[in-house]
Amino acid sequence: MDDLKKIVDSIRQDINSRNEVVIELYRNEKLRALVHQYIKANKGSSEDAESLLTFGIIAFVKQCSRMNFELKTSAQSYIFAIIRNEWKRIKTEAGKIISIETSSHLDHQDYNTPEYLFLSEEKKKLLSTTLSKLDAKCRDVLDMWSKNWKMREIAVSMNYKSEGMARKKKHECMQKLIQLVNKFKI
Repeated sequence: MDDLKKIVDSIRQDINSRNEVVIELYRNEKLRALVHQYIKANKGSSEDAESLLTFGIIAFVKQCSRMNFELKTSAQSYIFAIIRNEWKRIKTEAGKIISIETSSHLDHQDYNTPEYLFLSEEKKKLLSTTLSKLDAKCRDVLDMWSKNWKMREIAVSMNYKSEGMARKKKHECMQKLIQLVNKFKI
């Protein structure tokens, strides 16, 4: 499939033509070799390369499904860019996890000193005071959100009409909290 518009149109046309494009992309040996070469050169395995190839193709198809999407480069280049960015994100997160674990072993600060405990207690009181200035609904929404509730669950719990309403309310509450925090300089 050389014609860029034809690829996007085929993906948008119907499920059968979309599946044909996906199969063609997945069987593209040049793309597969490029992905494997890149991932292995950057400390990844064949399994990583195959997972990322699948991820890249799925992300590409999702992008093509967006009505305002316009493909300006080859599908192969676009998918490879998606894969490269995802691999960098994965490696960056892995680096953060490793650096946190490493730094915790190197960090010998004693958190049980009276000074630290006093400052920590002061911050807790100040945060509690700041949160108390929010209305009850905002406190509830932010509490559920901080406990990793899904927006759908928050919407049901708070009797909002949709996830979008819950998301909007959470955003509004966060803005209020940010204003209060900036006011008190926590």
